[in-house]
Order: sequence, then C-alpha cells, then structure tokens
Amino acid sequence: MAQLLLLIVAAFCIANKVYSPQFMLWLAPLIVLAAPRMRDLIIWHAVQLLHFWAIWMHLAAVVGDAEPQHSFDENLYIVAVAAHILSTLYICAQVVRDAYRPSRDVVRAEAH
Repeated sequence: MAQLLLLIVAAFCIANKVYSPQFMLWLAPLIVLAAPRMRDLIIWHAVQLLHFWAIWMHLAAVVGDAEPQHSFDENLYIVAVAAHILSTLYICAQVVRDAYRPSRDVVRAEAH
C-alpha cells in the first residue's frame, strides 16, 4: 500500500502545474515506508536539502535584497531543480523495481 501511495503522490508532485517544494514533505514518510534502504533515503534527502537551499538563494537573488556574494548563478538553481525531479524519479524507479522483484524488496522480505 505504501509503495502505491508513494508512486501516486510522487506523480502528483512532479507533474502538478503548481511547483511547490513543500509538496515533497508528503513523500518523506512514504519513502521511509516504501523504500527503506538507507542509501536511497540519504540520496533523496541530500538532494532535497540542496533543492531547498537553491530555491531560497534563487529567490534572494531575484528579489534583490541579497548581496551578490550571498547568491549564486541561476544555472545552479536549474541543476538543483533537475536533481530534485531526478531523485524523486529514482526513488519511484526503485519502488517499481522492488514490486517486480519481490526478493529484492526489503519490506516484503522482512514480512516472511
């Protein structure tokens, strides 16, 4: 159930016309339940932290209140957004892979 919910919520977060980074908070508990591999969790959370930082630095540069040394190039923001989307797709791919290979699935392996 958690795997299916993760895929549905991730699809909503990625394909939604409103791009809000706070939507990724919905995925955090689902990722822990559906894909509990520590490596995957660390990768996803590290990219989310980079993305969060990039958004606020980008907004500070756009608004113009930040000093130039406290902002960064717009290309880093684009890379952070792309990494954010790719990391979510990576988690979804791992969940789908676990669904097709039950022996690889940590959740089902512990239940037996």
